[in-house]
Amino acid sequence: MAPSAGRKGESRLNPPPSPPAVWAGAAVPPIYPLPAAARRHLVLLALLCLGASFTSLGNGFALDDLPIILRNERVHALAAPWTWFGQTYWPPDQGPALYRPLAMLSFALQWAVGGGSPFVFHLASVLLYLLATLAVYWLARHCLSPAFAFVAAGLFAVHPVHVEAVGNVVGQSEVAVGALVPLAVAWYVRARRRGPLGVRDGAPPALLYAIALCFKEHAVVLPALIVLAELLLQEEPITPRVRIERMRPVLLGLTAVLVVFWTVRTMVTGGLVRRDFFPPSAAVTKPPGCSPPWGWYPSTCDCCSFRCT
Repeated sequence: MAPSAGRKGESRLNPPPSPPAVWAGAAVPPIYPLPAAARRHLVLLALLCLGASFTSLGNGFALDDLPIILRNERVHALAAPWTWFGQTYWPPDQGPALYRPLAMLSFALQWAVGGGSPFVFHLASVLLYLLATLAVYWLARHCLSPAFAFVAAGLFAVHPVHVEAVGNVVGQSEVAVGALVPLAVAWYVRARRRGPLGVRDGAPPALLYAIALCFKEHAVVLPALIVLAELLLQEEPITPRVRIERMRPVLLGLTAVLVVFWTVRTMVTGGLVRRDFFPPSAAVTKPPGCSPPWGWYPSTCDCCSFRCT
């Protein structure tokens, strides 16, 4: 009986460890200092990104760059930053459509730095693309092994679908969102691994969300991506109600940002979405002898700029 009692005592003092949760028990990738493998990955990703996009540095202004930047007098003067939040994306003579104040502010800054040189704009596009690639890698490091995270980010860096976004200056708004949204999702994954989320935990993703929305509206999908990250990466056996409660601080912050943004956007553009699809310039009569390739005509058509015959 003595050995049995001893075994019971040991069992009480040293209970068998419970299996670790895939999410909560996983190690959080370090920010500083970075492991040697991660540093090598960052250098290789930078080379891949620059190799895939450096030829765009010789581009000029094209397509939507012309009315949005080259012929837009608002961009040629560096006004007070807050004034951009009361203006539409398209110039007034093109119809008050879309709302991207931070994109317009960034164009004005680049115009001031380079004196209107296209090189400065395309350099900014390449640097934003590099930032987006590194953001994708950082998110992948929270979901995959280091090697597979590198592969995922490498595919992102060289994928041809990004040619238009990087090659055209106005695509900077898309690339900026492509950097900010992965950073926000990575922050959420990182915070959830560290423990329950509090009210303050909703601030960083809400700030990233607000910045991303002010670059381009398709950042609106961030709350859905947060929910997907919770459902697909969190394998902790909890009920849906508990899962919603744990996401609540972040989702409430994102919802508040979205409501404020869309309210301001509606006030500036004069409508929820209708003006985005039916701007007044869409009804402008075709100039004689002009045949733009897309079948729509700006109110001030430059035939050479739009490759008209």
